Amino acid sequence: MRNLVLGAVALLVSLAAYPAMAGNVRFTLQDNVFGETLSWTLPESPTPDFFDETSFDIDGPVFGSVHDPEFGDSTFALFGDFTFFTSDDDGGFQMDGGVSFPSAGFPFFFNTVGDQLFTGDTSAPTFRRGTFQLNDGDCGCSASKAFAASDFTLTIGGGVPEPATWALMIGGFGAAGVALRRRQAVAA
Repeated sequence: MRNLVLGAVALLVSLAAYPAMAGNVRFTLQDNVFGETLSWTLPESPTPDFFDETSFDIDGPVFGSVHDPEFGDSTFALFGDFTFFTSDDDGGFQMDGGVSFPSAGFPFFFNTVGDQLFTGDTSAPTFRRGTFQLNDGDCGCSASKAFAASDFTLTIGGGVPEPATWALMIGGFGAAGVALRRRQAVAA
C-alpha cells in the first residue's frame, strides 16, 4: 500500500510540471526566395514592452540561429525588437535588426504581412501555433492583395521546456521508479 501511495505522489509531481512546458514557443522563418532559415524562441504568452490597438512589441535582444544553405552552415544570431500586428493592420510581424555571428557582416530587417500570429488582446497576447504564409510587407501590398507565392513560411510550434520543468519531471519519474522497485521484506 505504501508503494502505491509513493507511486501516486511521484506521478502527481511529474504531472505538476506539465503546464510549465507551454512556457515558450519556437519560431522558424523560412525565406522562400533566398533559402535562409531563421529560428528563435519567445514566451508563448509574452508581456509586451509596448502595445496599442493594432500591435505589440517585444524588445530584444532575442537569441536564435540562422541557417544559410549557400554557405551550408548554421550560425548564432542576435535579433533585435519584434512587433506583431493584428489583422486590422495586415497581420504578420516586423523584426527591427539582428546580426549573425561569427560573420557579423549583414543585418536582418523583416517586415511581413499575412495572418495575425496571436490570439487575445495586444496587451495580453498568446501566440498561435501552426504554419503561416507571409509576404514582404515592403512591397506596398496588403495581406488581401498579397503575391501568389509567399515570400516567407513561418512555423510557430513546439514548446521548449524550462530547466525547472525537466528537473520536476525527472525527479517525479525517478521517485516513481524507486517506489516501484522497493520491495518489502518477506518474513520466512
